[in-house]
Amino acid sequence: MRMDRRARLRLRVQHALFVALWTALVVLAGWLAQEYSREFDWTAGGRNTLSEVSQRVVERLQAPVEITAYARPDEMLRKRIEDLVARYRRARPDAFELRFVNPDREPERVRELGIRFDGTLVVRYRGRTEQVSTLSEQALTAALERLMRAGERRLVFLTGHGERSPEGAANHDLGRFGRELERRGIRYTTANLARTPELPDDTGVLVIASPATALLPGEARIVRDWVARGGNLLWLLDPGEGTAGLEALLESLGLKVLPGTVVDASAPVFGIDDPTFVVVPEYPGHPITSGLRLITLFPRAAALEAAPKEGWHAAQVLRTLPRAWNETGPIRGEVRLDPERGERAGPLTLAV
Repeated sequence: MRMDRRARLRLRVQHALFVALWTALVVLAGWLAQEYSREFDWTAGGRNTLSEVSQRVVERLQAPVEITAYARPDEMLRKRIEDLVARYRRARPDAFELRFVNPDREPERVRELGIRFDGTLVVRYRGRTEQVSTLSEQALTAALERLMRAGERRLVFLTGHGERSPEGAANHDLGRFGRELERRGIRYTTANLARTPELPDDTGVLVIASPATALLPGEARIVRDWVARGGNLLWLLDPGEGTAGLEALLESLGLKVLPGTVVDASAPVFGIDDPTFVVVPEYPGHPITSGLRLITLFPRAAALEAAPKEGWHAAQVLRTLPRAWNETGPIRGEVRLDPERGERAGPLTLAV
């Protein structure tokens, strides 16, 4: 089939227009990519994007992070490292520098650093270093937290009265809490005020974790003076255990511990048969709980009443659902709210 000159001309014009239009589109796409750069993570579970926890840690960085990967030239291993660090670079492009070192070529440096595993990361921040031998976001973020907290004040756990220990392994101890503090780079120590009647100079928070016996008057005075000077206190109480000789401190703060143990009639809704497990599904607006999104459970909790004195402000941190109350009688069989025994219906305050 033969085409006349007009048809051939029309085809040439159409082809020229198509090439011109396609070229314009390519140029426009390149310009848009430069002017409006944005990435989307369509992978399953968002595995190319940092978690909220890691993003908050990265946002707090105040200096560049240098990461040296001691890894042999194994393509798969180095790719895993590059992909991991890339997630942090997406959050803060200017904050992370990565370089690779073949450990076989620098054996003395490897021995000096005590590196034992191929692919170990040496993370440097403000002159301090941490090693990461597990290639995971959790491990790298924990290292960053430790580096940022180095030199900060410590948590000091009071001892000598049967308190729950951050280093203990018994059910009532806080060993898991202590390990988590270490993992996050939060330093802690213990203090026995009967032996050394003063708190360490670098105390950031004094922790009194459910003492079984009362503090001596001199110890109680040290705690009161610490709080009066603006010191931070984390005081953990169990129902029925008393106030450990710190009644004067409670009075000065305008706090009162309600009698009994908090029970929660909402527990069965969440599949919990024990009413002493208090369900907290939502949280008042407070910096301590701002990152909490999950339901938390508090077994055998005590309730507090706050009427702060002049110069103090009480902020509710944890509260129960309306169907909870402070049960003052034996907790067995069916329990019911009895206002005549001083029991109060929720919401009740669990922490201030």
